[in-house]
Amino acid sequence: QSVFNVYGFTDNEPIGLINALTSLSFVDCIVNLNSDTLLMPNNSLLSISDRYIKNSVIYSPGGTITLNMDNNAYIQDCDISDVTLTGIIQINGSNVVFNENAVLNGTLENYSSTSYLDIYGDFTNNGIVKNKGNGFNFNMDLFGNIINNALWTNRNTYLEGTETHAITQGPGSEFAGYEFNAVAGTGLITFMTDINF
Repeated sequence: QSVFNVYGFTDNEPIGLINALTSLSFVDCIVNLNSDTLLMPNNSLLSISDRYIKNSVIYSPGGTITLNMDNNAYIQDCDISDVTLTGIIQINGSNVVFNENAVLNGTLENYSSTSYLDIYGDFTNNGIVKNKGNGFNFNMDLFGNIINNALWTNRNTYLEGTETHAITQGPGSEFAGYEFNAVAGTGLITFMTDINF
């Protein structure tokens, strides 16, 4: 597999769109697109190992992408749409957004301090949602439907937005975080299955 293994991969003259024609892999590399948009092919992989990706808007027109992170890599100040998450996804800060559908098949947690993730769409957890265990917390604001098939133990989960929230839970799963809250004004919440807290 070919990789970018340089210290910095930076968009120094943002012009709006960067077209990737294949999957991309970055190892020990700081990826900073300075708020430009990266278009990925449908069903492609964006892999970040070591270091981090920041200031990026990423999606596949009419399709989905997979974001894989490992070796303590993290994501900061990014906006990603229709994504499947694998590996260990670490959120840094309070400005990471997932749009449309987000599916977790790995681990989702904070990085080095208390962090916040907004999901403007549906979220399916097939992995682990948790605090990192370093004394800081991981919080999520969810604006769509939820399917929880696995472990969910982060500090705070907030339901937000005026749209309805359909919540489904698989056998043996539970919401085991400190707080699971509906923000005032949140749309109708419907439990589609038995729900364990």
